[in-house]
Amino acid sequence: MKRTIALILFIAGAVTALEVGQTGLNHLRIQPDARMQGMGGASLGLADNPQAFFANPAGLSGEGMFLAANYLPYPAGIHIGSVIFKPKSSGSLRFSAGAFYLNSGTMTKTSPTNEDLGSFGYHVINLGGTVAYSIIENLSAGANLKAHLAAADSNTQIGAAADVGLMYTDLLPGLAIGVALQNAAYEITPFVEERSKMPLGIGGGVSYAGVKNLLLGLDVSKPFDAPLIIRGGVEFLPIDLLALRTGYSTQGSAWKTGEGADILAGLSLGLGIHDLAGVSVDYAITPGLDIGLFHRISISYRF
Repeated sequence: MKRTIALILFIAGAVTALEVGQTGLNHLRIQPDARMQGMGGASLGLADNPQAFFANPAGLSGEGMFLAANYLPYPAGIHIGSVIFKPKSSGSLRFSAGAFYLNSGTMTKTSPTNEDLGSFGYHVINLGGTVAYSIIENLSAGANLKAHLAAADSNTQIGAAADVGLMYTDLLPGLAIGVALQNAAYEITPFVEERSKMPLGIGGGVSYAGVKNLLLGLDVSKPFDAPLIIRGGVEFLPIDLLALRTGYSTQGSAWKTGEGADILAGLSLGLGIHDLAGVSVDYAITPGLDIGLFHRISISYRF
């Protein structure tokens, strides 16, 4: 039974993360933030945005305070969300804290002979914290640590994961560059006897905001168990309060079916209300072709 559950959890993790590698803790690859997903997922070179908590923690070295929440209603009844809080702090160190959850909904439990044994659910919660440090002007480093707990039926999984990164802003006016080592993880208590490989990867990104009301982002990352991923996108504000976004990720090739709709694989679209009295509300949609549409909703408040 444990091996059957492990197989189900791997499939669920790989599908929700849009990945192809055979690893555990695949949910660590999910990008909860709607703003960044609207730009194709480009986030490693973007400073002072909530997604930095999950992408490049060095991007959280700014002085601003914020509270952000994200929600992802995936197909097949899977619900995912996160919340991040960055309080005010003085000096060169900046701290933040966050939580991530995944609820699979109800799945059918069967015996090795395909006998119906009822139902069960897969539930994940991660709690973590980030520290970012301004080394010199415009150059910052950051790291986070996330504690992982998952439950499926009567089985539990305990693990830990970390990200580390560097970011240099204003290399040229409006140009930032970042690099990160992501998802250095370890299963303390695995679901089954053997520990899974972890979703470790490296990546780098650049962003350019040197033109008023325009933001460009480009990431290149390499999971150690999967092909190279390129993500790019643009954000344009036709008026100060409205943001329009589009992007593309080669990660979407996993959804291709050999039919005409394949042209949409990897495309993302988004829009948002930008900084209305400190509040931003963002939405992004990504076609999963035969799987369905993937939606993301985010809200943040800057103090």
